[in-house]
Amino acid sequence: MNNNRVKLLLTITLLLCVTDWCFAKGDTTRVYFKLDNPKPELAAIAMLDSLLYMDAINSSQELLIIGYADHLGTNGYNDVLSAERANNVKAYLQSMGITEQNITLVTGRGEVPRDIELPDGYAADRRVDIVILSGKPKQTPRVVQRKVQAPVKPLQSQDALRFNSSVNIDSIKFTPGLLFVLDRIFFHTGRHVVVDESLPEMERLYKVMDDNPTLVINIEGHVCCVHPSVDALDLDTGELKLSVNRAKFIYDYLVKKGIEQERLSYEGFGKTKPLSVNEFTMEDQDMNKRVEIRVLKN
Repeated sequence: MNNNRVKLLLTITLLLCVTDWCFAKGDTTRVYFKLDNPKPELAAIAMLDSLLYMDAINSSQELLIIGYADHLGTNGYNDVLSAERANNVKAYLQSMGITEQNITLVTGRGEVPRDIELPDGYAADRRVDIVILSGKPKQTPRVVQRKVQAPVKPLQSQDALRFNSSVNIDSIKFTPGLLFVLDRIFFHTGRHVVVDESLPEMERLYKVMDDNPTLVINIEGHVCCVHPSVDALDLDTGELKLSVNRAKFIYDYLVKKGIEQERLSYEGFGKTKPLSVNEFTMEDQDMNKRVEIRVLKN
C-alpha cells in the first residue's frame, strides 16, 4: 500500500468519526446560518467577535471547523453548502488573527440526518461547529444585562416558581415567586420592538399593574438560537443585549403609562435559561424566545 493511499484512508477515517470524537474530546461553539446562506450574517459575526474578544477563541488553541446543513435540498447541494459555511467561518477567524496552523480541520458534513423531516427544515442544523481541542481554557463571558433596583429582590429558589404558559393575566392570583410568560407579545425578528398585534397584551399587563397598586414585578427577557455565553444581537442598537432591550421595552412602556419605576425592574438572560435545549423546531425556538414576568411582591 503506497503512502498516498494510506493518507487517503486516514483522511476518510477522520472525516467519518470526527463529529463523535469532537463532542467527546472538545469544547464546541456553534454558529448558525440562515436558510441556503453560506455566509455568516451580522448576528453570527457579532457572536464570533464576542468570543474572540472574551478570549474564548484564541491563537493558542487547536480548532476544528465543521459545517452542516438541514435536510432541505439534495445531498450534493448540502455537501457544498456545509463546506462553504465551514470555509467562510475559517476565513473570518483568520481575518481576526487566528492562523492556519491553529485550524486542524475544515470540512462540510452535509445534512444532519433526521428521523422526521419537517417542511421548513431544522434551523438548528444550519450551522458550523467550532471545536476547541486544546489551548487556553475557555472563559465564560457574562450575559450583558442591566437591572433597575427594585425594593424587593427576586426569589432565589427555583422551587418557589410556578410556570404558566398561555395564561390569562387578568385572572392570575399574584403570589410572590409566581412566574408567567407573556406569550402573546411578539417582537420583530432581531429587534426589541413589538409588532402591533402585541399592543392589546401590553395594555392588559398595564391594567393589571394599575389595578394592583402594591404589585412589584421583574420583567425578564430571553432569546433563542445563540450560544449560551452571549446575548443575541439587537439590530436596532447594534448591541449584544437583545434580551435586555426587549425586557426594557416593556419596562419603558409601563413607565410611560404611569406605573411607578420603583415597582418595576428588568433583566436579560440571553439563552442561559432555555425551556427547550435543542431548538430543532420553530416551536422549540419560540419557547426560548420569550418575556417572563416574575412577581416580587404584592
